[in-house]
Amino acid sequence: MKTTKKVLCAVISAVTALTLFTGCSGRKTGNGSTVTYYVVGSEAKDTQEVIGEINKELEANTGLKVDFKFLTNDNYDLVLSSGDDFDLISAPDYLNYWENAAKGAFAEISDDDLKKNAPYIWENARDILSLGKYKGVRYGIPNIHKYTPNRCIAARGDLMDKYGIPNLDSNENIEKYLTAVAENEKNMIPFDMNGNNEYSLLSMFANDWGWAPVGSLSFAQPFYFRLDDPEHKLFIAVEQPEMLEFTKTMKRWNDKGFFSKSVLSNKTASIDSFKAGKSALALVGDMNIAQMTWDELNKDERADWDIRFYSREHIRQQYDGMLNGNVAISGFSNNKDNALKVLNELYSNEKIYKILAYGFEGVHYELADGKYVAKDTESYGGMGTGIYNDNYTIETNYTFPGHEELAEKFKSMAVMNPLVNCPISDDGIREIKVAVTEVRSQYTLPRGYGVINGTPEEALSQELEALKTAGVDKYMESVQEQVNEYLKSIEE
Repeated sequence: MKTTKKVLCAVISAVTALTLFTGCSGRKTGNGSTVTYYVVGSEAKDTQEVIGEINKELEANTGLKVDFKFLTNDNYDLVLSSGDDFDLISAPDYLNYWENAAKGAFAEISDDDLKKNAPYIWENARDILSLGKYKGVRYGIPNIHKYTPNRCIAARGDLMDKYGIPNLDSNENIEKYLTAVAENEKNMIPFDMNGNNEYSLLSMFANDWGWAPVGSLSFAQPFYFRLDDPEHKLFIAVEQPEMLEFTKTMKRWNDKGFFSKSVLSNKTASIDSFKAGKSALALVGDMNIAQMTWDELNKDERADWDIRFYSREHIRQQYDGMLNGNVAISGFSNNKDNALKVLNELYSNEKIYKILAYGFEGVHYELADGKYVAKDTESYGGMGTGIYNDNYTIETNYTFPGHEELAEKFKSMAVMNPLVNCPISDDGIREIKVAVTEVRSQYTLPRGYGVINGTPEEALSQELEALKTAGVDKYMESVQEQVNEYLKSIEE
């Protein structure tokens, strides 16, 4: 009998979680003057003090307060499905924004809602507000921020000089550098990569080819389109001559010993191995991470390494999508007007925005000639609100050598991927998508590190056959239809 009750309770809980998204429960949340806001990340030591200062300003200007609550990437969907009380939530595309919008997790935000309750957002984000729409209905507010691409690599300048490598401004020079390290520095792994990060290697080449993914910037997909193709026609990657050359290159890199012999099981990030002196090249997220890396390594004897930073790509880098930062309102909130008023104030009030983004001047950061210098980001380094406003962003004070030239290079290389924000539904193709993902795990990922059986041609042929068997053509056809529909909708 007890077992029967447990099963029944489990069934009821599962059904409840599902119906919450559809609105069948009729449940409403919100408590008027206090707006509950879920943000992604963990709470730092000074976070509550920062929130207190924000609420002083908020209450004085609007009569409202905000109650920030924290969640992780892992429990994000669980919080949504559980029907927890909240009003606002950070809703980036990489945390299933489109899927959650389709399920009814978020409330519609109309033009009139914005004009009435969020006039600053309406006036300052007009040109990007359509990006938050799903099937013609707006469920999210994209951030007022243009993500200039600035993905870097870090190298040991002392080793470059030792082996006569002038720069790493080409993949040929990168290979020469790694070859010299592999042949002469026997205690180092030239490029110690995390085993699940092969798509970052592909991006170092595919961006320069002009390939572009749909719905993200991740090169972990089985098909792409070319940026210079006005029809945005998708193609299967392993059928292309560029992929054959890439596969040959990665096999050569692997044969030369650039990667760990256990690369596929390696869980260490390349930057951590680099900092430990175990490798000679590392992926760096952006120029801010480059600055932090430079500051850290110049505090001790590692300053002798003469760290240098270069762009990962050499011809082009694609802008990140605006929906990396995005805010939605709970579909069950009865506090929508006040939620929008709070969001508008967080965006429009420069003092509040800077406290929210940076903490307290003199404590968490300093200004050098009006530019941002991190001081104590462990005690407070911002919250994952999904709010970014270029109008109030403090320019970072970069000091690492070559930062000015690198920033200019990034600006000159920047290109827009018109499909970076394209929502992709897997309705009707879920099983195919799972099967294709399994092909990636079995074939694509090891091949990305040059771990193959037979020749590169044979490896690609085997992978293509597996993709075809998994149903990649139907998968690509479905995505192509959605791409065409999306392009038509944003042109209207």
